[in-house]
Amino acid sequence: MVVFWLGCAKVSNDISYFCYLKNASLAGFDNYIQTGLIGN
Repeated sequence: MVVFWLGCAKVSNDISYFCYLKNASLAGFDNYIQTGLIGN
């Protein structure tokens, strides 16, 4: 079973948020996949 989380981390004050998917498997591995930057 794999659980996907969509999260965003702020890069800087004037640069928008970096969004990623967190792939959390039962084995405890975390994979971060870049989905793109959201501009203002």
